[in-house]
Amino acid sequence: MTQPTGVGILGAGEVAGQYLPNLTASAEIKVIGVGDIDYRAAERLARAHGIPRVFHGEDILDCKEIDLIVNLTPIPSHYETSLRVLESGKHVYSEKPLALATSEGATLLAAAEKAGLSVGCAPDTVLGPGFQAGRRAIDQGLIGKPISGFASMLRPLPVLERHRTGVIPLFNMAPYYLSALVNLFGTASAVSGVARLSYVTPLLDPSAIFASCSIRFKGDVLCALTLRYGDTPSSEVPTLQVFGTEGVLCLPNPDTFSALARWRRHDERNWHPVKVAEESTSHSSNLRGIGVVDMADGIRHGRAARAAPDVALHVVEIIETLSPPNPSPTDRVGGHLETACNRPSLLGS
Repeated sequence: MTQPTGVGILGAGEVAGQYLPNLTASAEIKVIGVGDIDYRAAERLARAHGIPRVFHGEDILDCKEIDLIVNLTPIPSHYETSLRVLESGKHVYSEKPLALATSEGATLLAAAEKAGLSVGCAPDTVLGPGFQAGRRAIDQGLIGKPISGFASMLRPLPVLERHRTGVIPLFNMAPYYLSALVNLFGTASAVSGVARLSYVTPLLDPSAIFASCSIRFKGDVLCALTLRYGDTPSSEVPTLQVFGTEGVLCLPNPDTFSALARWRRHDERNWHPVKVAEESTSHSSNLRGIGVVDMADGIRHGRAARAAPDVALHVVEIIETLSPPNPSPTDRVGGHLETACNRPSLLGS
């Protein structure tokens, strides 16, 4: 039997508690340790999940038992932390986003290729059974030829200032919706829209933060995307739909794992559930970490992670194109895109 991949967790914040139940339950990997600049936070997390070793911050990079680091540091730290992980000779799986600039993301992928290492990047919600079943149904022609899509997220303004200032709101949530669209349709070629971000103390500016655009994908599939914080209900309102020549398919919230996809023909009123693959037995609302497990399997078998780095880089470029500069003379954003990516293979294929 192949030895499980040694995994280290770098960052002991809230999201780590969502990853660890699934990582520690997997036979494919062994979580060796947790590292955080807050040693006590790392210690509490390790104790709660039965993880044997605790490290102060990036001391975890020196552990020879660890082959793959899961980078769960704050968003502004993702790029530099992942680069140091690669420089230490370890594979890295990053929480989204891969970076805050296309040039930084490209540097990471080039460094990994040069070192013979692998990169993976959240979100792995696209590996959830509902989304996978929906994508498979589209690929098999259930709604005919896909011609357009609609994705929308309405959310209250974030409570914490660091989560609602500058580009962070877009880089925090847009990867869920954009990764879903890219997994469905492949490379996007152009973006055109409007956006407004906040660069002042939020208490002085309670205005909504938003980005709304049209995205042109391969084969002239046209998708409308709206992300809006503020002036909304008290919880998230997600929408993700694909329109084909023969019908429409409604996919699950790309931020979660539990819901099923549903579809109907254009001349029908009633929706039909999309059956998940027989091997997909879990309907848990939390499967975070399945991208890490898949990546470890990919490393052993010489294939790319399905939470794919080229998809993550393409998503970063789309978000960067949607982000107006500070200050900006206009709220218009957009442009042609330079990066490209492959659609990751479906689970079980």
